[in-house]
Amino acid sequence: MSYLRDTVIILKNEPFREQDSWVTMYGRQFGKLQAVARGARRASAKSLGHLEPLSEVEVMIAKGVSFDKLAVAHAIHPRVVLREELGMIALACGFADLVDVLTKPGLEDRAIFDLCIELFSLSQSETFSLARFQLLFAGATLRLLDLLGYAPAVSEIEISEDGRRMLHFMRRRPLSELLKITAPASLFFEISRVMDDCVKLAPWYKQPHGSRTLASILS
Repeated sequence: MSYLRDTVIILKNEPFREQDSWVTMYGRQFGKLQAVARGARRASAKSLGHLEPLSEVEVMIAKGVSFDKLAVAHAIHPRVVLREELGMIALACGFADLVDVLTKPGLEDRAIFDLCIELFSLSQSETFSLARFQLLFAGATLRLLDLLGYAPAVSEIEISEDGRRMLHFMRRRPLSELLKITAPASLFFEISRVMDDCVKLAPWYKQPHGSRTLASILS
């Protein structure tokens, strides 16, 4: 039996069979990975607390015939602070879902892993408006679509001139700089709408949560 080791971001942890979990991850080295964590739903499981979504985890995965098995999982950054703020967890979970639905196992792109780390490491030092959360989600979405080759050229997008300049800025600058931008909320919502339309044009196997779910949680 062969093994692989990687540092991953946990995208999703779902029940599988009676006491197992089906874990979806995005790894720094191997990209999207999926594996079964045997007995992970037992109260006495060693991996309990190490497989929470959004956590950064060191894993060892045993390659199998029907499915891979998670042999070792050790959380190196559980992101407890992130989970204490509803807006940030809604933002991060929505983006984790987007990464899941837009990528396939076997895709290897360190930049996608780094983008997840960049977004999940943002701290909320003040109360953000819904428009600000949607701008952050749109910025991360644009960067992800660029990495996957699904983002259209800005010249092909129907958007205002201010929105066009904003898209150019979002493509080049860190996500943290979107926390400092001062602009009308209407511009932020326009950017969010445009990115929702771009996601609809990308191939996905199920409907992603997107900014509408973010809005419904935070409204």
